[in-house]
Amino acid sequence: MSQQKIGKVYLVGGGPGDPGLLTVRAQSLMSQVDVVAYDALISPALLAMIPEEVEMVAIGYRGYHSKIGYGMHPEVIEMALEGKDVLRLKAGDPFIFGRGTQECDDLIEHNIPFEVVPGISTALGASAYAGFPLTSIGVATDVTLASGHHCGQGGASWEAMGKGRGTLALYMASKKIRENFDTLIREGRRADTPAIYISAATTSRQYELEGTLTTLPEMVEQLNIDAPALIIVGDVIRLRDRLHWRKQLPLMNKRILLSLQGEEGKRIRQQLENLGGVVIHLPAPRFTNSISSQDLQRVMNASRLVFTGKESVVSWKEALLAHRVDTRSLQQSITATSDSALQALNDMGIFAVEQLTFGDVEGLGAGTITLAGAAEAEQLGEGVDVVRCFIQVPTRLRFNLPDCDIAILDSEESFWALGDNNPNCLLDAAVYTSVESLYQHLQRANIASAKLVTDADTMIESVLNGLTD
Repeated sequence: MSQQKIGKVYLVGGGPGDPGLLTVRAQSLMSQVDVVAYDALISPALLAMIPEEVEMVAIGYRGYHSKIGYGMHPEVIEMALEGKDVLRLKAGDPFIFGRGTQECDDLIEHNIPFEVVPGISTALGASAYAGFPLTSIGVATDVTLASGHHCGQGGASWEAMGKGRGTLALYMASKKIRENFDTLIREGRRADTPAIYISAATTSRQYELEGTLTTLPEMVEQLNIDAPALIIVGDVIRLRDRLHWRKQLPLMNKRILLSLQGEEGKRIRQQLENLGGVVIHLPAPRFTNSISSQDLQRVMNASRLVFTGKESVVSWKEALLAHRVDTRSLQQSITATSDSALQALNDMGIFAVEQLTFGDVEGLGAGTITLAGAAEAEQLGEGVDVVRCFIQVPTRLRFNLPDCDIAILDSEESFWALGDNNPNCLLDAAVYTSVESLYQHLQRANIASAKLVTDADTMIESVLNGLTD
């Protein structure tokens, strides 16, 4: 009788929040494991990066009875013992106030193999995105990371931190900020030492309160919120007056929903992120071949075939294989209206391809059949003979979306993908699309902020102009 295979657990630091700060190793593992088990502090922008075929499980100790220990979550151990490889995705770094030691001990106790993948700790991300360093020549030459939750309970040497002049980064400190700061002043820190409160670090909702050891406690207490936050103390904070690089970015603190895929989606995403936006990139839809045998017969009798994109070529290729049609027998002239269609045809070994623009299709005349998706077919005139060769099936979102500031959508399917679980994510968002049929659909759905961008190449310019409207 064969022994049950035991899975491997990857204890992965997800970084402080910005998906661009996730390590290459962490992103690679997301597509290799069976399950990603994540906690409440993981941002939706990170969750959107998890492939559809990988199971997602929301776990964490919030809301659990206090008798549950602080080691590895029982569900992770159970899944690993069932033979599943599990990526335990944690905010920040698992070995910096992340219970990493206890979690690894639990895995060792159950003979479960594991790997630790470090992440950018919150202190590093928070200070950089708030515009100041943790160390600087002539200002601070050392930095201490300490838990503000255990003030006066040993572990961190509060006496040494009070007498020192380096930078202090206090994790889990907001609830005990007054006690922490009173201790630092009592142990020798100047009362006018700069201090800053940073919540939701490196995300679109990063919030900062700047004061001193004397003034900041009251400012934080007046917030009356229970959000996870980091407190940093030290003279380096004064440097943010001239080093706050994110203040120059027009999309700073903007949460952006993006559905465009492929090279265009990658380009738009990079531009948005370079301008300071935090992008939630919706997962790509699935494409289902919709070419019937009758459609294929029409295609085979045409004198010219026009392909609008990679998906139309792939659908045609699948139909040919399904009906055992030898591509060497094809006599039609072939036209592509996009680079992706041209590349897909070349990959099939078809190189005698004329390339035109999408707008040229209506003038090609009789004998021409255009193979396109449903959304593209809607944009073609009534005189164009079209075979709708595929349909887009929206990928179901497995997490709830937060409210967004901006949305850039490219199909009705991307709008439907939001589903009933996300009714408010577009409530206050400026929604942009270059697809006429989607724009009309958004208007019918009472999305008053919907804007039609007639030239897709000016999308970023339209978004920036919308900030001042």
